[in-house]
Amino acid sequence: MINDLTSPPPYTDVSSILIILAVQLAVWVPFFAFAPRALKRIMTPTGLIEAYAKREIANMKNLLGIGLSTDEARTVWCEWMCTGVNHFVGGLCALPLFLSAAPTPTHWMLFVAALMGEVAFDMYDLARRWIEQLFYGGTLGGWTVVTLASCHHPASILMAIPMLVFKPDHPDFHSMVFSLIFAGGVTLLGGFGCQVFDIKKRAGLRRMRLATLVVWGVVVWARVFCFFPSAWRLLVLFHAETSSATFAAIATIAAGMFIFNLFFLGDWTGKLVKVFTLTPTEEKAEGADSPAPEQEVKNTPKSPHGRLDVRARMKRQDSFASAAA
Repeated sequence: MINDLTSPPPYTDVSSILIILAVQLAVWVPFFAFAPRALKRIMTPTGLIEAYAKREIANMKNLLGIGLSTDEARTVWCEWMCTGVNHFVGGLCALPLFLSAAPTPTHWMLFVAALMGEVAFDMYDLARRWIEQLFYGGTLGGWTVVTLASCHHPASILMAIPMLVFKPDHPDFHSMVFSLIFAGGVTLLGGFGCQVFDIKKRAGLRRMRLATLVVWGVVVWARVFCFFPSAWRLLVLFHAETSSATFAAIATIAAGMFIFNLFFLGDWTGKLVKVFTLTPTEEKAEGADSPAPEQEVKNTPKSPHGRLDVRARMKRQDSFASAAA
């Protein structure tokens, strides 16, 4: 139930939110500044992400028109994995309040920490993209990535903080926070983590299919069965309680998230279909290793008067001419 007439739940007042945000910034900004580089130094010598790098170069060129080098593609993988860690930890922090019928102050503190961890990432990534683009020769992906970050991150922040201040104990809010953040962590860690599997082999392809199926299931659960009903009920609530201008702003943000979720669902559905249509290339290699009798016959002289016999006669003629001279 909405508890507007009583005191707010623990840690949802503005001062507590700002303190927790400051703590989350102190944790996640150094993490994002150093962890991707450390992960890259570990993974590059193993060669496990080289196949991903080749695929990512082609995908980024086809989808967004962005040209990446192999080293930049490795960086993309490491940064996404670290982003997945951030979201997965946030999802776990939001889980106790989502499941609890009688939340404790600790549950509320973890829930606020989950949201502020997401806000910390959004603030860091948005500031980083603009600073790199304007002052350091361009960010990875250029203006395309700057534009995407400028659309997604502010919308995420504008959804999180006002709800936390004005409707902190609404159950649909708890459902959306947990499902979206947790699903983001699972999809990033699972989706990018499975890229290290060698899909040229049967075992690697089976692992890739299993991981993709699990991620797709989480996406459908979170982005369809949790998000859409909760978003609709919240829109009905805001339509009844807020002004037309405020509701228009909220509806615009919700529409942006709706489009993003449709894209997300379509993207992972396409990946699921694709991975189940792949064939291990080791099977093709086995077929390629078999001899080709027709080619061998074709390259063999058809008669004793073939090219080898002609060359032998020419050599004998040359020797006779030398002896006559």
